[in-house]
Amino acid sequence: MIDDRIYSIFKRGSKTYFYSTLFFPGDVRRDVFILYSFLRKLMTTLMPYPRIQRGSIPLLKDTGRPCPVRGQGT
Repeated sequence: MIDDRIYSIFKRGSKTYFYSTLFFPGDVRRDVFILYSFLRKLMTTLMPYPRIQRGSIPLLKDTGRPCPVRGQGT
């Protein structure tokens, strides 16, 4: 049996992956649920801030030109 917390973390995190794992054998499904929930929780703990949108910081603005590489004409 899978703990309700682990079940809900996985289901909210990735519906496609969640439903695909329902076809796994029971012991494999349990291990995948535990691993996915652990990694999802770790990721949300380590990266609590939203992603920076491209163009919101002047250095990240898309100029349409490739970034210069040191030693190649710069």
